[in-house]
Amino acid sequence: MEPYKAAAGTAATAFLQPDGPNPHGGRARAIIQRHPEIRDLVGKNPGTFWITFGIVAVQTAVAGGGSTRNTTPPPNNPPPWVAP
Repeated sequence: MEPYKAAAGTAATAFLQPDGPNPHGGRARAIIQRHPEIRDLVGKNPGTFWITFGIVAVQTAVAGGGSTRNTTPPPNNPPPWVAP
């Protein structure tokens, strides 16, 4: 593998650009061939939406809980010991 060559005027890079095809697809096929039971674990899970929605709702409620305080500044009245 040769180091990635950035376009002129861009930051220096430390990334490697592979010469061959993307290895992820072949690796996934090999794993599924060796372990076909994994295929049952892959797919859409409708419960994930509700779990994510619940977590975001709780985080929003917790974050908003501190903003229910009365943040209005006190009136600009002098203290009672100061003569008007």
